[in-house]
Amino acid sequence: MIKYLFLILLVIVFISAYIYSFYVSILSEFTIYGIFLSLFFMMQLLFSFLNHRTNLYFQDKNYNTRILSGEIEEAPFGIVLLVVGHQERKDYWRRCLISIRNINRRFLRGIYIIIDGDTEKDEYMSEFAHEIMDDEAKTIHISHRGKRGAMFYGFQCIKNDFIDSIENLDVVVTDSDTELHHDSLLALQRCLRSHPNNGCATGLLDIYNVNDGILPRIVNARYAYAFVIERGATSYFGCMTCCSGPISIYKLSVIDEMIMQKFITQKFLSVKCEPGDDRHLTNLVLAKGYFARQTNLSIASTESPETWKRFLNQQLRWSRSYYRELYWLLKAIPHQSSYLCLVVSYETLFPLFIFIYFITLLFFNNDLSILYKGFIISIVILMVRTMALFFYLQNCDVFYNLLYYPMYICLLLPTKIYAILSTLNNNWVTAARNSNPLSCSLSFHHYFLMAWNLLIMAGIVRYILTSLDLF
Repeated sequence: MIKYLFLILLVIVFISAYIYSFYVSILSEFTIYGIFLSLFFMMQLLFSFLNHRTNLYFQDKNYNTRILSGEIEEAPFGIVLLVVGHQERKDYWRRCLISIRNINRRFLRGIYIIIDGDTEKDEYMSEFAHEIMDDEAKTIHISHRGKRGAMFYGFQCIKNDFIDSIENLDVVVTDSDTELHHDSLLALQRCLRSHPNNGCATGLLDIYNVNDGILPRIVNARYAYAFVIERGATSYFGCMTCCSGPISIYKLSVIDEMIMQKFITQKFLSVKCEPGDDRHLTNLVLAKGYFARQTNLSIASTESPETWKRFLNQQLRWSRSYYRELYWLLKAIPHQSSYLCLVVSYETLFPLFIFIYFITLLFFNNDLSILYKGFIISIVILMVRTMALFFYLQNCDVFYNLLYYPMYICLLLPTKIYAILSTLNNNWVTAARNSNPLSCSLSFHHYFLMAWNLLIMAGIVRYILTSLDLF
């Protein structure tokens, strides 16, 4: 109850500071709300740094050496790899299987490949698996149950096959378009087993098709910031809210029958949920009082949409999942750190605040200086964030993060607003990778984006006319 009161207090403080900032600014151009956001960002930097240091502390540098030399004959905890896929693009599927064949498998007790489809169109996936894995993997076809149903079936198979060792078994879940790095499973397990109350963990995800255009490069930089800074900070307190589908690990003993039934039967306002499986399973673990962690030492690579249409559909699906999951996040709050209250209030209110800010700025303000000063301040903040990310990763590709700002304003912000308005739409809106990339069919989502950008352009024109005393 105390944490719910704290959450309500945070929401009131954020809203009050935001409203007050429309009328009064202090410290030059910074508003009270701006100062709150700056403090929150500095907290994220500090806690993400501490999280990384914690992971380094628990990652015994000699551990992998002893495994490879044979000094450690048997793992205290086994690993089972669960791969889920549906009619994956053939080159991506080969890439995934080859990476699995080449990973450090010293503690690997089994590989389960659940193929969501049992028609002739799905046969190539098992054929590739037998060809590349040399029958080391257990390949199972099921009848189009969706990713959530495939994960559920995979966990059930693993529990039945390892019924006598559930307490000492961890399950790594990955997708059919994911490339696992050599020691990713071991590093992920070390993170999970670093605290007895950890229930699940995720690694660091990057993009392997960065040469397909500017969009995958921006997404790659955004992933880096989201995993290293944002999820790293929440991980320090054990309340990281989404173990990513391409690379996540769960203690099999934590994923009991109650969690699996809630996972497979999830509904939102009587509408059955299919997308958002990774976020929901993580929140179910958090709601039971277990911790969720993130480590930069376990790395996997995945595919990014190379077309704007597929990317926007993907972001819409993720945004809808976030707002549907708020109920489950609220259920987890009493069992987790108070930092989760801060994260939930910030992530929920921020898009709404920015949306209102732009409408007010463009149509209810005549001071042109506020427009360009706000733009400059935003760029400075973005530069600081990007430099902090560069400090972590020492990789110049993170500077593509600078392009995230205009993409957020023009595309992602209105997508979040549209997601709120269409939360009950449960379609898996991301286009299949083998669909026609030249298809020009548009949805209400795309028309909403057009309307938003026309609104921004109209506001800028109004500013120009006002500055010329023509309006």
